[in-house]
Amino acid sequence: MRPTIGILGGMGPRATVQFEQLLLDRLPGSDQELPVIISLNDGGIPDRSDFLLGIGPDPLPRMQANLQTLEQAGAQVICVPCNTACAPAIMGRLAPEPTTNILNLPELVISDLVQNNIKKVVLLATIGTVRANVYQQLCADNDIDCLLPKPHLQRQVMEIIRLVKRGELTRARLVAKQVHAFLDSNSDCVAILGCTELPLIQDALVSFDSHAIDTLAILANACVQYITQAEKELAL
Repeated sequence: MRPTIGILGGMGPRATVQFEQLLLDRLPGSDQELPVIISLNDGGIPDRSDFLLGIGPDPLPRMQANLQTLEQAGAQVICVPCNTACAPAIMGRLAPEPTTNILNLPELVISDLVQNNIKKVVLLATIGTVRANVYQQLCADNDIDCLLPKPHLQRQVMEIIRLVKRGELTRARLVAKQVHAFLDSNSDCVAILGCTELPLIQDALVSFDSHAIDTLAILANACVQYITQAEKELAL
């Protein structure tokens, strides 16, 4: 029997659906051989950036309630397809003593960078993730240079994220042109798509996939690795 996967989703809902598809793309087997995936796609969770900026309600109570629902349903590994929710001010309070394994997305991304000897990155993320210093600190701890967009481009990134969350992908692609040009001008850096909405229009942001880190794909890969290892242990 394979472990049960829990997806603490809704941040945002479209990214959550994309993440589940990436998981299924990576999990071999027939219907009956696949692990149980329990996805709680709750778009009503308060905005994480607003909370981190001190202008919005705390998303923690709703996230904790959803985590409890997933655990009660039997989830043994929890995936949170949202970079901003992984800021220590949120994730550090979500489950101080977790009864299930909660995958930490930014830490997984940095591990991937280290494994691939990537030393220079550009961070595209929500203003909440940027202000919370999530990736900058992890990069500094691992001797990775982390470049941030200038304020006017950061506003463009936020507009792209907002449009993707609204399902307005065509408009998001138009806004992405300036960010694309910025990334092309820093082609010696790899772009971290540090908001899980950004992979949904990755082709509009980067010229080559090799120039970007899809954080949704990183999380899916880590979840599959966890499942594979757990299966091996169960077989012993």
